[in-house]
Amino acid sequence: MMKLGSIFCSFLFFFFVYIYFLRNTEFKKPRSKKRNIEYIPDDLVVNILSKVPLASQARFRSVSKGWNALIKDVIRFEKSSQIMLIDSRVYLVSIDFLGAHDNIVNIKSQFSLKDPLSNSSKEVDIREVFHCEGLLLCTTEDDRLVVWNPCLGETRWIKPRSSNNLARSTRDIYAIGKSSCNKYKILRIALYALGSTNMMPHLYEIYDSTSNSWRVVDQTKDWFMPKLGRSGTCVDGNTYWLASSNTDEQPWTYILLRFNFSKERFTSMYIPSSGRNFALSVTREAQKLCMLASRADHIDVWMATKIDSTGSMSWSKFLTLKRVYNDQNRKFITGMNFLADEENKVIVCPGESMVSDRFLHIVGEDKYIQVEHHEAGFRCSLLLIYVPTLVSPSNPTRFFGVGARKAPITCLDEEAMEQNAFRIGSEEYLPEDLLVDILSKVPLASLARFRSVSKRWKALISYLRFKKSSQIMLIDSRVYLVSIHLLGGQENVVNITSQFSLKDPLSSSSKQVNIREVFHCQGLLLCTTEDNRLVVWNPCLDETTWIKPRSYYERSDIFALGKSSCNKYKILRIALHGPRRAFEFMKPRLYEIYDFTYNSWRVVHDETKDWSILGLARRGTCVDGNTYWLSFSSSQQLWMDILLCFDFSTERFTSMHIPSSGRMFALSMTREEQKLCMLASVAADDVDVWMANKIDSTGAMSWSKFITVKRVYNNHQWMFLTGMNYLVDEENKVIVCPGKSLDSGRFLHIVGEDKCIQVDKHDARSRCSLLLNYAPTLVSASDIFKK
Repeated sequence: MMKLGSIFCSFLFFFFVYIYFLRNTEFKKPRSKKRNIEYIPDDLVVNILSKVPLASQARFRSVSKGWNALIKDVIRFEKSSQIMLIDSRVYLVSIDFLGAHDNIVNIKSQFSLKDPLSNSSKEVDIREVFHCEGLLLCTTEDDRLVVWNPCLGETRWIKPRSSNNLARSTRDIYAIGKSSCNKYKILRIALYALGSTNMMPHLYEIYDSTSNSWRVVDQTKDWFMPKLGRSGTCVDGNTYWLASSNTDEQPWTYILLRFNFSKERFTSMYIPSSGRNFALSVTREAQKLCMLASRADHIDVWMATKIDSTGSMSWSKFLTLKRVYNDQNRKFITGMNFLADEENKVIVCPGESMVSDRFLHIVGEDKYIQVEHHEAGFRCSLLLIYVPTLVSPSNPTRFFGVGARKAPITCLDEEAMEQNAFRIGSEEYLPEDLLVDILSKVPLASLARFRSVSKRWKALISYLRFKKSSQIMLIDSRVYLVSIHLLGGQENVVNITSQFSLKDPLSSSSKQVNIREVFHCQGLLLCTTEDNRLVVWNPCLDETTWIKPRSYYERSDIFALGKSSCNKYKILRIALHGPRRAFEFMKPRLYEIYDFTYNSWRVVHDETKDWSILGLARRGTCVDGNTYWLSFSSSQQLWMDILLCFDFSTERFTSMHIPSSGRMFALSMTREEQKLCMLASVAADDVDVWMANKIDSTGAMSWSKFITVKRVYNNHQWMFLTGMNYLVDEENKVIVCPGKSLDSGRFLHIVGEDKCIQVDKHDARSRCSLLLNYAPTLVSASDIFKK
């Protein structure tokens, strides 16, 4: 069979080569604008590819963008099948949900999970299976864990954090999920027994592929789970469980618990108050969340018609099943496994789910079919919907999404190619990074002629102009693009390239807005204005999005613009106690996140409010999409310096490691690689500049001392202020500070170990209050609502 498949694949390859040859010699048919090979009828190509094994199709996805799209179509339109766990083995099956044929269950094939610890072809005995969009997470009878794509026959065996985990693995709950940026993750919940029927969590872990290890997640533990209902149900990448909660407000309440793999957080979801809810599953077609609710003499089957990220849900009753049918009492047990068929209005349950020795049960309002298997010893303990995928668990880049943004764009990322490529013919595309590289070698004066080609070319040429000048300054409430000669060998150390104009949308004239503060994140600016408004601005494209408050903004608010791991921009607002005072400590009282998807603010319930910040140090520093602040924490009535990081992916604060050398008082970043930097006061005359070499998501960091600068140079003493603004130039070993940062009347200062250059501007009244690195982007300020 393998040889026939290889022969067919070879035939398919030479068939397309032959067609391509004919097309480029004498049969010049017009090309389609959609795909490179669409001159062959689409249905014919799909028909051909559907006969190629999926494992073989995976090799052809890198041929071209058209082939990648077609192979994805073959998988997308292939009818989803079901898988069964039968006697510790996984089988691919198809089920006649109407029960009109004698062979109601057709076992297509068995998936073989080989034991990597065995030299023979011994198979592993599987205990539990958890499913997420084509990937299976399996626990084995000998207490191992594996991610498995049975479609490709590829596995990834996951080692535990410690050998102690194995002893209690039968009590562990696992789930495999998918974040909003298509990164697969594994959740482990360690439980302990609470009486004879319930279990309570005491530890949460997430498998992190970046370090190939587990990390502990701190989450709520005030819920209980029945021993029979441990298997979660995955819908849209998140996992759901039916559990119980015992709080002072609501003692012993049934809840629907969801774990969001994007935010790595539990949420209690809305469930209908109709009977006792005791089992979850999905529909066969649209894979909607379903729930069984027990009434006096019948069972209601509910279907979720809408699931909101905030926890609200809408439900509709799908069908009602009688407990007694034809004088037979059907047993529906807590946590039972089932599938719902929306079209035929039935549910399908393995025999073990109904405490039955039958192989399978098909149950409807007026139907009850008990299915025997042709082999009497076979017992089905699990039935799942299965949609095949070409995601490889053995390849970390494709499975966990690691390195996807740093790698060059390939044809495996079709959406990225569409967004980041320029059309140079009727259908040929040139990757944007290659075009940038070519045009960057052309003088800007020559590029000006091409700005009228299209909006994309105009934006790209603006992008290239920005790359020549990579700093911006806030001078007298206006933003300027500048270039700085850091060696100070020229008279004109600061060259102001141009001024950016931020127009006031409330004014009918061309009046500009007075800018109070600027926060930067990867090409986008978040600005607060003197009249207390908030705007997201891309000065490269000259596009803005004005952000309305939930109620009102306060001048003491702290803002930050960040970016999640799946390239979604977010805004954080921290409301502080009391009015803003430069030399007073202020504590947070409220956190809000601006959600561009819903164009609204939402409150973040984070318990981390035991820190204070000095008014001078309110400005955060954005590195890799997350924002950092130097603040102070009160522990046992002792004030300690802490480095606080807000992760825009998990929407959570983390206290990071800082070197124990002096008092840390200001943050910034390097000019070239944009590494996090920190100033530390170690002696009366010295200030150390530290640079972060590595930042871990757990809070661990490694630091190295970059330079030490003197407070006194040529008999002049500099005032290094808390929260001062500066930039670090790693190559020239200097820091650059606006005059205000050193409490100086000069416009700018360039300070090194043996250097101090004071820069004046031709306009003596102008004061620079802020200096930032600026990396231009072609992301539109209005497009972030679509991400």
